[in-house]
Amino acid sequence: MKLAEYRQIITHIEGQNRRCSRSALNDVLEKFISLGSYDTLFSIFLNYIQKRVRVTFSSKTKSESSKYYYQLYKDMVNDKFVADEQSHVLVHLSNRFEIPPSLMARIIIEQFLQDQTDAEGNESMNIKDPDTQISVCDQLTNTRASAKNLELSALNPVPSKQVISSWLKDPYLITDGILREQVLQCISYDVCYGPINDAIRHSVGLEFELKLRDFVNGLKLPFLDENDLRKRGYDKTPDIKLEVPIVVHGQPVCWIESKASFGDLETHNEYLRGQYLSYWNRFGPGLVIYWFGFIDEIFEEMKRQGMLTMDRFPNTDEITFMSP
Repeated sequence: MKLAEYRQIITHIEGQNRRCSRSALNDVLEKFISLGSYDTLFSIFLNYIQKRVRVTFSSKTKSESSKYYYQLYKDMVNDKFVADEQSHVLVHLSNRFEIPPSLMARIIIEQFLQDQTDAEGNESMNIKDPDTQISVCDQLTNTRASAKNLELSALNPVPSKQVISSWLKDPYLITDGILREQVLQCISYDVCYGPINDAIRHSVGLEFELKLRDFVNGLKLPFLDENDLRKRGYDKTPDIKLEVPIVVHGQPVCWIESKASFGDLETHNEYLRGQYLSYWNRFGPGLVIYWFGFIDEIFEEMKRQGMLTMDRFPNTDEITFMSP
């Protein structure tokens, strides 16, 4: 893809009012389908949203902000923002504050659990003596109550990340019916984050790794995979390390890396520094396959680095086989 075309797509995404929404993705697919496949455009959209979230999420989720979102959530639910049980309160807040729905759900779950923890602590502090009807919290010399409160505080000072993650992965564990429905809506509506999207991306990544293996096996090329290389003590491991190198378009290829994504300049440069140059130093020149396409300028840059970039596995007539 030409850099100008890529920038045109990004400019359009940036101009959307609700950039994290499914409607924004659908708009991009409808407008730019002539420039790339569904997978290509979705990958461009996903990369943009995730980069933006990495930059802005920390500032948007400070303690005061999270408490503000939670208070808004409670107010909107109590005011019956929409009069039926299907009211999309969290999705509305997600769009309003440009936070992906699943991440907004995580914030609200954390605040809900903190609210419960605080309520349990307050309840333990206000146990009434049945004879005197004096609050235990007023009896400052009552060492047993003080010890119990300290124990509660030490055991559960903040909501457990494991509990938050388990509620997101299985919302039917959520004890509050309204919150459960809202989280389910967020997971269903989110196009970039959440357990459904995580599972899809993981499956797609495995699918193309297996596709790469099938091509290599079909050519009867001996190779080592990531597990084989780790057993040999390598910390940086490409998907395929060829035991006998091949030559593609005059370029030696000693290893092949599969990326089930679109290669934009920023993402590619991160991979180049974190992975590809390490592979080159350990194993020699190689091939990176961006299955959903890449910016044209990446090809020449990688060639200068002694590596090859393609959006598919090379055809047999493009390969020169070496005799061991």
